[in-house]
Order: sequence, then C-alpha cells, then structure tokens
Amino acid sequence: MNRRVIIALCVFWPAIIIILEIAVAAFVTGMGCTISAAGPQPCMILGLDIGPSVYGLFSVGYQVIFALMWIVPALTIWIVVEIILAFRKRWTR
Repeated sequence: MNRRVIIALCVFWPAIIIILEIAVAAFVTGMGCTISAAGPQPCMILGLDIGPSVYGLFSVGYQVIFALMWIVPALTIWIVVEIILAFRKRWTR
C-alpha cells in the first residue's frame, strides 16, 4: 500500500467508524428497529435478532467520538511532515 493511504487511514479511522455507524443506524431504523442507550432492543431482520450487535456497535461509537480529538493533531503533524518532505525533495535536486 502507498504510504499516504496508510497515514490517511490512521488519521481518519474515527471518522470512518462514525460514518459506518450512521449508515447502520439508517438501515436499522429503516427496518423499523429502535436504537437506545438504555440497552439492546429487539430487532428482527431476516429472522435474526441483531439488537445486541447493533447496541454493541453504538456503544463503541460513543467511545470513538472521543477519538475524534486525534484527527486534528494527527492531521496537523501529517501536513507538517509532508511540507518538510516536499521542501527536502526540492532542496536535494
């Protein structure tokens, strides 16, 4: 994999999880299920109760919100490193 792709995934992983969480919430809500912080609610889809799995996903999602604080410092460091590497490449010619 490209180095920049790996760095981008490391920097933006909390945002990726939040986006996936929103997509799952839209799907589950569209199927008539409820999502509650009070605990797992019954959610039958194709004969399977996915309520506990959805509740676990959203419990992790609440914790990921705190990880969003890493995006700004990591993005800043990444931009600074890329600028330094660009200038270094230009100066070594």
